[in-house]
Amino acid sequence: MVKYAKLLKAASSWLGFEEMEYQDVKDILNCQQDELTSDKLQRKQKEGKTQMMMNIRKLLRSS
Repeated sequence: MVKYAKLLKAASSWLGFEEMEYQDVKDILNCQQDELTSDKLQRKQKEGKTQMMMNIRKLLRSS
């Protein structure tokens, strides 16, 4: 019995595409856990904008 299901990334052979590599479901799920959610991404973007504005203000004050 196969421990993990295999996913096949392939196009139909009648279109002339060759089979692509198999991936372990466990590997795919582990990769998805590291992805940023839209909320986290928006928060990071907002933090970046805030930091940039602070740097601009510092530069304007010092000139």
